[in-house]
Amino acid sequence: MADEPETPGPPFAEVAYAFRHAMAREAVYQLQLPGDRERLHGLALEAIERGFGGRPAAEGGHASDAVAEELAAHAAGAGQDGVRRLYLARAARHAAAMYRDEAAERLWRAHAELCEGVQRADSTAEAATAAAHAGRPRAAVELWEDAIALFRAGGVRHREAGAVTQLGFVLLELGDVEGARRRFDEALALQRADGDRLAATASQNGQAVLLRMTGRVREAEAILREVLATHGELGDRENEAKALANLSGLLQESGRTDQAVEAATKALDAFVERGDRRSAGIAWGNLAVMHSTADRRTDAERAFEAALAIHRETGNRRSEATTLMNFGAHLMNTDRPAESERLLVAAIALHREVDNGRMLGAALGNLGSLLLERGERARGLAAVEEALATHRRFQNRRSEGIVLCERAVFHVREGRLDEARADWRRGTDLLREVGDSGSLVRKRETMAKACADAGVEPFDGAG
Repeated sequence: MADEPETPGPPFAEVAYAFRHAMAREAVYQLQLPGDRERLHGLALEAIERGFGGRPAAEGGHASDAVAEELAAHAAGAGQDGVRRLYLARAARHAAAMYRDEAAERLWRAHAELCEGVQRADSTAEAATAAAHAGRPRAAVELWEDAIALFRAGGVRHREAGAVTQLGFVLLELGDVEGARRRFDEALALQRADGDRLAATASQNGQAVLLRMTGRVREAEAILREVLATHGELGDRENEAKALANLSGLLQESGRTDQAVEAATKALDAFVERGDRRSAGIAWGNLAVMHSTADRRTDAERAFEAALAIHRETGNRRSEATTLMNFGAHLMNTDRPAESERLLVAAIALHREVDNGRMLGAALGNLGSLLLERGERARGLAAVEEALATHRRFQNRRSEGIVLCERAVFHVREGRLDEARADWRRGTDLLREVGDSGSLVRKRETMAKACADAGVEPFDGAG
């Protein structure tokens, strides 16, 4: 008697569907007893590890990094907390390397929940860095504060000081100038007490940025020169490049464009050499502004495009917004108002989204100037008023001075000379105080032309 034919199983496509479709997979999973689920997770963990060359060490790259988050989930289901910690850390580092900063923050937070003491502090600090990179400064503040408390409780002073410095930078972005000042001073005191000259340069960099922003340019430059000397002595090329980038912006604002371009180019070369794409994008953006100021239109636009491409590749939305703003200003200055407005409006929306109030003020000021130039009085004045309020909140005296001078020109064109003189006097005083000779020269030229066109005597310093 012949054997009866076997009943055929379900087609392969149906089997694949059952395992891959999320709802079907969850339904099958829920039918399993808890002990069976744990065993299945353990088997899945083992099978995937075997397929990717075994379990990796804590450090160094590994073929399984692309599926590390999945491995962490299986380890959690299998009740293997130590293995889950391993894969959460690897998944977080992989996400950061791929510029997936929001995922990196989430994964480091999960890792921190499984840790105690200094290890928890380290993971929390990593989450804070990821949050800042993702454009979530308020979340970063909370995370840095948690990390600082943990480092302090663990008696790890050098890590505590480093975290305090980073908190200072985030507070500065949020406009808490006095809070940032206190953090930079606190961190520097700890670092100097420990004799840690290299770590101290990060806090000094923060002090220099704050001083430059609030108009104390000479003090800022003196600190940056000291920082550069320390990096040169200690052979720290990475942080030397960052200090050069900061110095280039200061040199640009004080009218030393050639020196600024030289410093920015050196910084960019160092970032490219190290493969630091995020910093390279910022450096390209800085160079673009310098080329624009020097009326090198083609070089400026090429640099703007390079910066935007890198910002988008690396997910650096804060710097993307700043570059859009500066590109918009460049287009305004080269008589392309429609393109300029499109980029400025996009920059303002992105600045609001990532909570970058300091740069929001600059973008609003640029948009206000553009709208007033085009005769859109109500919208233009509203943007200017919001810009001035923002600059004052952030103690950004240089930008406040620029906007006041631009509004003074508008008042002259409308025949409101008393208002024009008041804005002009306050604006030029601020630009002189902060040492922004380049902007002062350009605003005087613009005002001289406006006075000539209106048939009035040139204002003080504008003739």
